[in-house]
Amino acid sequence: MSSSDYVTAWLLYLLASAGLTYAVVLAAKHYSLKESGRLLALVVAVFLLTPYYAGLEQTFLAPAWVMVIMEAIEKGEHTAWRAGMPLLISLLVAVVAATGFEFWQRRRAGGAVAMSAENAINDPESGVQPPDTLSSSDH
Repeated sequence: MSSSDYVTAWLLYLLASAGLTYAVVLAAKHYSLKESGRLLALVVAVFLLTPYYAGLEQTFLAPAWVMVIMEAIEKGEHTAWRAGMPLLISLLVAVVAATGFEFWQRRRAGGAVAMSAENAINDPESGVQPPDTLSSSDH
């Protein structure tokens, strides 16, 4: 494979990966999954775009998930971890970073990260008033 073919293949793969990630974002919007939709799109992007060496003595890179499949087929499941471990580490780092960023963003906006335990069930949106707003005539 010449270097121009290699670059062209990666450019096409990046374009297809961007399209798939965008489709995940649109699907998440359609199903009203704001926070989990962003996380899902990030996981898909990291899964698709994490590279790994195509061979032990080669400098060419390939998508890590493809190398996991190819090494599992060719040499067995024990060698598939050679490319699988960087993929899992990348996914773990991305999820932890995205979760931390979400908490930081909520704290910075001044909103609560989670509802207080007292009002978790008795919130006004569910039609039940919180205990401090009940009057003596409501008992």
